[in-house]
Amino acid sequence: NAVSVELPVDKLYDCNYIMFQNTAFGDKWFFGFITSVNYVSNTVSSVTYTIDVLQTWHFDYQPTTCFIERQHTETDNYGEHLIDEGIDIGETLSGRYTFGDGWDEYSVCVVTAFDKDKVGHDDFTPANGGYYSLLYCGLDIAVFPVNGASVFDNVDAFLNKITSENRTSSVVGLFMCPSMMVQEKGSEILPDYSAPTSRMISVFKPYDFGFSYANKPGSYMPKNKKLFNYPYCSLMVTNGDGDTKTYKWENFNSPTDSAVFFQESFIFSPSPVAATAPLEYGQNEDYRVKVLTDPLQERFHLVANNDEALLMNDFPTCAYAVDSYRAWLAQKKASLPYEIAGHYLGNAGLRSQANMASMNALRNTSPYAPMPFENDLMQEFPQQMIGGSVSPRITGRQLGAAAKAGLAAGGAAMAVDTAGFVLDQMKQFEMAKLIPEGINGTISGNGYSTAMRLKRFTYTQRSIKGEYAKMIDDYFTMFGYKINRMGVPNRKARPHWTFIKTTNFQLIGSIPADDAQTIADLYNAGITWWRNGDEIGNYNLNNSPVGGV
Repeated sequence: NAVSVELPVDKLYDCNYIMFQNTAFGDKWFFGFITSVNYVSNTVSSVTYTIDVLQTWHFDYQPTTCFIERQHTETDNYGEHLIDEGIDIGETLSGRYTFGDGWDEYSVCVVTAFDKDKVGHDDFTPANGGYYSLLYCGLDIAVFPVNGASVFDNVDAFLNKITSENRTSSVVGLFMCPSMMVQEKGSEILPDYSAPTSRMISVFKPYDFGFSYANKPGSYMPKNKKLFNYPYCSLMVTNGDGDTKTYKWENFNSPTDSAVFFQESFIFSPSPVAATAPLEYGQNEDYRVKVLTDPLQERFHLVANNDEALLMNDFPTCAYAVDSYRAWLAQKKASLPYEIAGHYLGNAGLRSQANMASMNALRNTSPYAPMPFENDLMQEFPQQMIGGSVSPRITGRQLGAAAKAGLAAGGAAMAVDTAGFVLDQMKQFEMAKLIPEGINGTISGNGYSTAMRLKRFTYTQRSIKGEYAKMIDDYFTMFGYKINRMGVPNRKARPHWTFIKTTNFQLIGSIPADDAQTIADLYNAGITWWRNGDEIGNYNLNNSPVGGV
């Protein structure tokens, strides 16, 4: 592997390649890499070389099917080339975000066992059953929008009305939720009336936007579109309560659209729930649901992927104070007439004893039995015929004395008992005033996210840092993507250079076996093919696929 050249050695120091023919044996050109130049004489030098088997046999063999590990791909579109590269991506940052409106306007909802619309008319008719968001409910929900200080007056008036009628046990719960979730109760399961309300949210894709530099101005725009796939770029959805879900842009069935869509659904009930589900996500083009809007017409459409939905619950449930005295008074108002009647009936014997004592005392004032006293005690009774005799005139003074004597003898016990009853009632009223205020309901739910107005579905673009994006982008620019598939290597996949790395390279052609093995080893180690010799090593060229950006 040496040849003598009739040139001085200092003329050959800048030479690194050689081509020659053995004209005595044929017209085949051989190519080689100059490994050293040695002095022979002032006019002759010795050049040592190694055969460049790729260039020498380039047109004498053809690659065949083999396993390709890496290669510059013939296309580079968004959503393509999803194989994990297994390289460090650093941390991810949150970028542009969006969310729907209506999350800041809340209502206070009181769940009751009676018809909420009739409470103001003192009618506590039990609520009729119905459907909230296609869910049966035998209760009513009184809704008070938070539109200023009046909400507190309205809620308090509603609860005080219930308390004054001793109906606090009929208040099942009290909670807060966004006003847009509120729904009227329907009497039938009809999608147009009782189905959960929903809306569409559009989220712009991050394509053609740069990756941010952490704590630095500016951003980096990748050349290779694989950097817009997961894990380098993704969509994160949060519900404000710490629950998150990550979606891959490439899994949406809308590669050419500028936005993706989510369906936000709101289930209004005594336990409200909200959910967001991606549309056309993780479904191929044949995934359809048949909707029969008309018995004679069938319609097909894509549906939201509820298996990938993110839920939001844990809405704040509230406690409220009950005026215990007012509640006791309402209860007492209903029971007091029965207590008085019971006391009256229970003392019938004492009243009879007092009457008899009065009559006996009256008899003792005269040998004749007195007539019943119906007139004023200060007036005289007229003469009465008793047993054919004429009774003496009994004065009112005598009758009063007799009555007093009778009450003193027989009515004392009843007077004492009645006084005790009245004192007991007074004591109950005074003690009721000292009863502490009662607490109904519970305090739970994520109050922080609600108070900070963070409880909402937020759609945030996530991407790696700009420094990592540039590092990985340069790697893809030089060495292409990992593809891990069988195929025939394409040495002209890109306009300027194409990198190929195989595992078990195979070829066909009429070349020496040792050179064939050397060529296979080069492909298996990784080799870059350049289209133009004067561009070798210039990685600043736009090497996007032909027709690409």
